[in-house]
Amino acid sequence: MYSVIFNITFLSISLSFVFSANAQSTLNKHIEEVRKIIKTDATGIVRGYDFNTTVDKIKSSEDAVLIMENDHTLMYKLDINAKEYCDIIYQYDKTTKKLKSISLIFLEERDAKPEETLIDDFQNYFTERFGNFKVNEKDDEVWTSKDGTFSIELSDETRPGDDLIEIEIEITKIK
Repeated sequence: MYSVIFNITFLSISLSFVFSANAQSTLNKHIEEVRKIIKTDATGIVRGYDFNTTVDKIKSSEDAVLIMENDHTLMYKLDINAKEYCDIIYQYDKTTKKLKSISLIFLEERDAKPEETLIDDFQNYFTERFGNFKVNEKDDEVWTSKDGTFSIELSDETRPGDDLIEIEIEITKIK
């Protein structure tokens, strides 16, 4: 009897470790920019947060630098390196204080890394996690969660002639 309980417990712990390591390994095989911006995919959608996350939880655990706050928005800046950074914008419901959307605006000097490399790696990461994307009328890639509760939109907002590459990721609650 004890050996059956031990074996079940051991199997349960082993499976938890495998699934946890597997979730992180999805992120770990991507380029530095993707890893730093997403932060973790062991929990939440990005950075460990989902639409049940409260503003207080974000304030107490976000490790980027808070640069703006009002009654429905928190904005942080995450330095990737000397030539790259990401603005992280959390929009939340004023009443419930829970997230409604997350915007990730990645900016880098044009000579830092090829634009296609960044976009391709973000596409690969989100496809691995959320399945195939669809292209919307703006020619942006859009993933919808399996349960239909949120969407992720990836767009290249770089303008010809600009010195900066701008990639935007909008994660929006649907239901």
